[in-house]
Amino acid sequence: MLVKDPISRKQISKSQLRLLLIIFKFRFVSSEYIGKQFKKDKSTIYERLFVLEKQGYVRKDYDSSFHLRQRPAIYSLAPKGIKYIRNNGPNLSEVALRNMYKNRSASLQLVDHSLNIFKLCLLLRDQYPDTFDIFTTSELAPFKDFIKPRPDLYLRRASKRSPKPSYQLETIEAGTMTWILKKRLQVHQSFLEESDSWDDNYPNLLLICGNNNTEKRIQRIVNNGGFDFTIQTTTRQRIDLSNTKIWLKEYKPDWDDVMEFAGL
Repeated sequence: MLVKDPISRKQISKSQLRLLLIIFKFRFVSSEYIGKQFKKDKSTIYERLFVLEKQGYVRKDYDSSFHLRQRPAIYSLAPKGIKYIRNNGPNLSEVALRNMYKNRSASLQLVDHSLNIFKLCLLLRDQYPDTFDIFTTSELAPFKDFIKPRPDLYLRRASKRSPKPSYQLETIEAGTMTWILKKRLQVHQSFLEESDSWDDNYPNLLLICGNNNTEKRIQRIVNNGGFDFTIQTTTRQRIDLSNTKIWLKEYKPDWDDVMEFAGL
């Protein structure tokens, strides 16, 4: 790795700023996913992260137990990096920036969730090239057009002339209790009824379920409830198939029938 005295480098380049903003977008990242995002080889990305870490803009979390558990090194913004993008980046959410000062004490569950969302974004980009502009929770924080807690992702059609809808996407862990699932969907419905932002264009809801059982329970809620927006579901297993037609629109009471899946 050809890095000469990275600490002596005082100016942040445009490529380094883009890297800091991607870390802000997902909060916690790995060199593998960063490489796929920028379509660069792993050694190039590792060198760039190494420089930013030594300069104090990025924090690296790694110890010997990571290797035993087959976990990658985790990168997040250090206080110096948070301050830099606040002063030199686009207009970013102050709420999201303040939350990132807590990166050091973040739970393993939050870190894994952030990595899973990053992986999901890469899959969606590959499955639907040039179709969506994808925004994460950090980017949605300042906008009042979305419920709280914010969706994991907002998929906005890249072409404003497209007649097809945009989407809100949320991940649902396996084993989530039915009353919690029902309450979340009802919050979406209540928000739509009380909001003047969307009228009849409320983004359809995409739910990625941890397993088939969770998907079945959600579909039963959808079938019995009166929601004024479309709700489509899939499972993590189907997401990993890298197929665009994985979204279940219509609940089959028998569930043993052949299910029909659609794309976006």
